[in-house]
Amino acid sequence: MHKFYTLLIFEKAYMTYRRLIFVLAILPFLAASCSQCEKKQDPLDGEIHSDSATTDTAERELDLFKKRAIPSSADANFEDFLYAFLTDDEFAEARVADTITVETGDSTSLLPGESWNDMHLFKYQNLYTYLYTSEQDEALIKSPELTCVAFEWLNLDSLHSDRYEFHLTEGKWILDHIIRHHTIDRFQNDFLTFYCQFIADKEFQEQSIANPVQIVYEDESEMNEGSTYDLKPGEWAEFHAQTPMPDKTIVLMDYGQKVNPGTSINFLVRSITEAAYANYHFRRTRGQWTLYSVNLM
Repeated sequence: MHKFYTLLIFEKAYMTYRRLIFVLAILPFLAASCSQCEKKQDPLDGEIHSDSATTDTAERELDLFKKRAIPSSADANFEDFLYAFLTDDEFAEARVADTITVETGDSTSLLPGESWNDMHLFKYQNLYTYLYTSEQDEALIKSPELTCVAFEWLNLDSLHSDRYEFHLTEGKWILDHIIRHHTIDRFQNDFLTFYCQFIADKEFQEQSIANPVQIVYEDESEMNEGSTYDLKPGEWAEFHAQTPMPDKTIVLMDYGQKVNPGTSINFLVRSITEAAYANYHFRRTRGQWTLYSVNLM
């Protein structure tokens, strides 16, 4: 077995281990809660006990555990805000504007924030994609200077999207603008037209990858520098089955990057909640896009 696949298996085992630790951590809280429930009624005399102080304390402890406190610095960086928005329902509800501006074609309407019902799109979406062409654009993700970030739910069949915009308002990130059936710009359209065929046609995939494709497994810890593996064309199918590439809907993140016509583009697929990503690097030669490398973490 190649070293690269061994690393993938190790990563999956590590994530399973993390989930096990989480379950073990909440067991004492659940046990305490169940214990209090059992003490509320005596099966021998049918009387209801009124130990409200103990019960209230247990409920408060469980409530605090379930509702993780959001740090005050959550708005200092959009990445921190986004994590809080995706993982804390109460926080997310507070970051929807009282009135949302909705554009559909040439018409504009106002939608009461309490009537907005698209939160499920964010709640159950774990993979987000960022297209960029320069190191400056890559750095935008963590820039403290951002004032607007947008998400575009892109249908690969039509290359039209619904765009949700967050603006930094009085020091807080707020969802306040939606554009329905938004049309993406020309250069992104050019690459994504290629991507639609790449993801749907296995034969076209094989024709559109370098020989070899360089796979780089990155590790942020100082103890491990990561590893590199040259993937041969015959190994692509097995590798592709284990790595995330959206095939029906892409959620594009717009940090204000300028995706200008050129000879290369990065297709970064990220998991916000698990701090993992796969970065696919494509180059264009004589009008044809080719996948040259993939960085994984």
